[in-house]
Amino acid sequence: MKNKLPFFKLFFEVWIHPRKVIQTILDKESNYFTWPLVITYAILETSNPIPCALVVKILPLTLALLTGTAMSVFFTAIIFLFFSWSSYFLGKLMGGKATFAEIRTACAWAFPPAFFGTLSFSIVNVPLWIKILEGETSWASISSQPKMEWQIFFTGFFNLLILWALILWLINVAQAHRFSIWKSIAIGLVSSTIFCISFITLFYILLRIQI
Repeated sequence: MKNKLPFFKLFFEVWIHPRKVIQTILDKESNYFTWPLVITYAILETSNPIPCALVVKILPLTLALLTGTAMSVFFTAIIFLFFSWSSYFLGKLMGGKATFAEIRTACAWAFPPAFFGTLSFSIVNVPLWIKILEGETSWASISSQPKMEWQIFFTGFFNLLILWALILWLINVAQAHRFSIWKSIAIGLVSSTIFCISFITLFYILLRIQI
């Protein structure tokens, strides 16, 4: 009988021993908890008020909340697949050995710090949600509130954990492809540049529609 991998042990161990954890997972079960991690993170991302705020001016509040939730889950899945595919495709061009399934798993197992980062950021967003629920429909007004000291603290904590997750992503991809971290960094730069240009363009279009 195949020994089961200890999920919670790996979940926290990947923070400090990512190469060891990813290799253990890929050696024993290359799709181990990939989609549960992604879906759980997508659910946590629904605490982000931006998708709802962008559509609340043109939709009733209840429908705006549902639409915002669907947008958060959808875009999280799309972003995950984009970075998985770019990590796989660019890695193959650089001589990487991983399969697409292995890269998906490597990317998914960079999420653990981001789980706690997103929970931290959800606390920061409480005042924004209050304004939305009170009926405010202008994104400029919703986002213009000055941040309190506690919000600055939780935002810093969020940034630290997201940076940690990004570092894990680079290490995990390098380990899965069995090449140097420098090639993984190059993949990260190219992928992030393409993604940022696409995201800024889409966000600008949505913002113009909302205004």
